[in-house]
Amino acid sequence: MLNFVNSVKDRIDLAMIGRYTHKDGKPLTHKQIVKVWLEAGQEITEKKAVDLFGIYNVRNRIGELKRDGLAIKDKMVTGRNRRGQPTRYKRWWLVDTN
Repeated sequence: MLNFVNSVKDRIDLAMIGRYTHKDGKPLTHKQIVKVWLEAGQEITEKKAVDLFGIYNVRNRIGELKRDGLAIKDKMVTGRNRRGQPTRYKRWWLVDTN
């Protein structure tokens, strides 16, 4: 289906620069981009999805992938916002099925 996926390193490198295409040159959907990122062993948060891919509704894409049968785990994490105040956000990752 995808012409660029040769290794996990390629997936991550391409995710960083946002060059996603099918064999016919059409861009991947946001759902497909999130799936490739998670399959590369990476975690994703809402901020990371916006910063790396311009995906503003990653929550819905994760829900679609879960309904498609992907084993995705999540956890609420406490961190600090840009003003140093405590905040909570969700982190998602793909469950290792091996």
